[in-house]
This record gives sequence, C-alpha cells and structure tokens, in this order.
Amino acid sequence: MTTRALARRSVTLLLLALLAQAAGGQTPAQPAPAEADVDAAQEAAGSPLVDCYRQAQGGGTDPYPCDLAVGMAEDSGDPAALASAFGNRALVLAREGRLEAALADVEAALAASSEEATLHGTRGNLLLRLGRPAEALAAHDRAVALAPEDPLAYYNRAFSHRALGAPQRAEEDLAAARDLAGAAPQERLTAPRTPDEDVGRGR
Repeated sequence: MTTRALARRSVTLLLLALLAQAAGGQTPAQPAPAEADVDAAQEAAGSPLVDCYRQAQGGGTDPYPCDLAVGMAEDSGDPAALASAFGNRALVLAREGRLEAALADVEAALAASSEEATLHGTRGNLLLRLGRPAEALAAHDRAVALAPEDPLAYYNRAFSHRALGAPQRAEEDLAAARDLAGAAPQERLTAPRTPDEDVGRGR
C-alpha cells in the first residue's frame, strides 16, 4: 500500500473521533486509533490529509492545510478521503465561528459518505448552533437510526429536544446515552444547565 493510501486510510479511520469535536463541546472518550494507523500518519507527515487532520485535532484555526487536503481528495476521486477532508475542515471552520461554511463542508462530506452517522450528528449540532432546531432534530434522528448503539447519537439528540421545548424527550435520550455508555462516562453525559449549553455539545 502506498504512503498516500496509508495516509488516506488513517485519516478516514480517525474521522469518527475528530467529528466528535465539531462543535467544541465535551464528549465521552473516543477509542485511540490503532498503532498501525498512527504509524501511517507519521509516515506521511507531509501529506495535506494528515496536516489537515492535525489542524483539526490540535485545535487549529488555519483552514489552509484542509483546503489542500480537499483539493487532493477531490483529485483522488476517493469518497472516503473526500469525506475525511471535508469533515476535518468543518471542525476548523466551526472553531473559527464560520458555522455556515462548516455546515456546507459537512454536507459535502455527507454527499461522499451519506450513511456515516457521525456526520449526521455533526450536521445536527451545527444546525443547532445556527438556530435551526427542527432541522437539527431530523439530522439527529438520522444519526440514531444509523447508529442505534452509539450513546453520542442519543446524547446529541437530547439537545435538539431541549431546544424544541421537549425536556421529557431530552431526558429519555440522556438516559439511553448513559445506559449505552456504561458507568465511566456518565459525568459527561449530563443535562445542560443553561440554554446556551444546549447548543453544539457532543460531536
């Protein structure tokens, strides 16, 4: 497998953890990437895909490496690489407060990988931050349908229910998230205490 292919595979496998940070909120711990994936990323240190990943993971706000990664992924015609590049750039843009641009990137990622639950969850969180809770709920419903065993899918949907004035539904989703997550991450799976906390938590 070529260095570029290894880098693409690594970034794609790490996308799930990255998308969990799209809105900058707290999330339960994500599993560490496999050692082989880390080695592949280190081996391809100069790759725009890896530079974009590092910018997204490291709290960066410079979208330029991700612009290069998107161009590289578009040239490759690889849907997984394209979804990763757009998803990673969305994290950087959201961190800058460029929510509409971040949403456009998530939707481009979904066009390349429409059955990825975490992308739907991220889309829902961005829609919440943009004040579009009904659309956010639809996105979170889709995430739950695609990943019914993922506690984050329910956790994120709870905030949509809260924003739409359905606290009982929100509590049901939080309870489902806690049940699926087990005891360890329960401190992070708590109901928000202020309206501002409802928006953009989770992925």
